[in-house]
Amino acid sequence: MSKFCLANATPGKRAAEDSTTGPSPMKIPKVAQLKKEPPREKNDKITTNGPLNICVYKYSDCAADMVKEFKDIDDTPFYQIQMDL
Repeated sequence: MSKFCLANATPGKRAAEDSTTGPSPMKIPKVAQLKKEPPREKNDKITTNGPLNICVYKYSDCAADMVKEFKDIDDTPFYQIQMDL
């Protein structure tokens, strides 16, 4: 069993090895360089008509696999419904 050598685990040596063997790390921009986008407009009033996207995803053929309340019911499919205005 080899002994641990603290000199081999110094951060300076690791940083020097990483910079010579791999590509340079991506630079993180300064806060002053970031762009601030204006907030999106929100409708205060909900309309009674308009586009509505509905997606239905089938998770399982047996709902008992996902929900414990359905453990005694066989062959009940389990779906997820997502709506987006």
